[in-house]
Amino acid sequence: MQACELVDHFDRKTGCWDLPLQGDFWEAIAEAHRHGVRGQGRRIAIIDGAFDLQVPTLEAAATGALHQWADPSENRCHGTAVALLVLAVAPEASLDLYEVAEDGAPSLPKILRALKLAAKSDAQVVNLSLGNPQRQRQKSAHSRRGSRDHCDLCRAANAVAASGKIVVAAVGNAKGEPFCPAQCNSVVGAGFNTVRTEVEQISEGGSHEVAEALGPTYEQALGAKYELLQPEGVLGSSFATPLVAGAVGLLEDVAEVFDFVRAAMFCGLAEICHAQLPSAPSIEDVQTVRLSYSDALAHLPHLHDGTAKGPGCVGCSIFASGLYINAGLFALEEQKYDEAEKLLRAGQWLLPFSPHAAANLGVLLREKALALTDSQATVAQRRNLLESSSDQFRQALKLRPNFPTYGDALHEVVRLLEELKDR
Repeated sequence: MQACELVDHFDRKTGCWDLPLQGDFWEAIAEAHRHGVRGQGRRIAIIDGAFDLQVPTLEAAATGALHQWADPSENRCHGTAVALLVLAVAPEASLDLYEVAEDGAPSLPKILRALKLAAKSDAQVVNLSLGNPQRQRQKSAHSRRGSRDHCDLCRAANAVAASGKIVVAAVGNAKGEPFCPAQCNSVVGAGFNTVRTEVEQISEGGSHEVAEALGPTYEQALGAKYELLQPEGVLGSSFATPLVAGAVGLLEDVAEVFDFVRAAMFCGLAEICHAQLPSAPSIEDVQTVRLSYSDALAHLPHLHDGTAKGPGCVGCSIFASGLYINAGLFALEEQKYDEAEKLLRAGQWLLPFSPHAAANLGVLLREKALALTDSQATVAQRRNLLESSSDQFRQALKLRPNFPTYGDALHEVVRLLEELKDR
């Protein structure tokens, strides 16, 4: 789905997208909105081709700086789509708009001019859904002008970041050709990925779900510092970028995004290794997963233990809820029940509408009940654990109706509760 097709999915009258905004990211955004966190007081600068200010939602948000440098004949789809995606996440943010299109493409001199102005502005976040592939830099190594232009873009983005702003940039769409300035250490490079899930039967009976992260449904550069789940048919890292930029705009302290990004990178490594653990893993295999999850949790700007009440932490809900749930699952698999429970309850607090935390808690509570010996527990203690387990599986089924793995697990817990009646 290209930019103009994407804009067609935005209803100008209602101000809503008709795309399937599903997954943990969108659930976390919806949860933040429910608690009144909608980007109010934030200013986000968008440097892009051109913008259609006849779209009411965009016109209402464009209350900051407006630099209409593009000719009226320039295509306005890409910039409009990017700006509307920012507003889907941070609907009450104020936008600074910089038009940098020239003859159908972004103009490097205009981009550099925009970055210089953005560095001096009141914007806290700068969105760059554009860039130069690094291969271009290599090809132009013998061209003094080409090499200088490429480095100028990096230096300009670094200068914006040095001014205290968060720069979010597209990582690019071609494999092996990561964009500058997304690869700069001071810049958050954004992209998409996809997830494949399979339900596997196990020899002892029942089933479990295995998830595997994949590349997006188009070639994309490697090296994204933060990746979102790709909406069906939405192509291009330039459309992941505004979603991340909008999410940064929801943070109480935008600088925390770098801690979240570092945590997400370690979490991604842990999840890949976790999903690929063989049935009889070696000590080294398990240690790799354990250390990767530990490093991910250590990089979070704040760590939750599942005891908090009230609205969840917005930053952790958006950028780290999956880390809590998957690290909790791994701790459960290692039979570290206390550690697992803290992480899973924190994950459920952060993302109450995710079935995964509820299902994993259901397994945890069931296993805790089964692990108790007669000398350690009364029938009442086992019953309480199993009843709590059944509550969690029912919650998981409510969030993901008719999912057989959850249904099978619930039936097993009900059977165990029936057995206790005779004791």
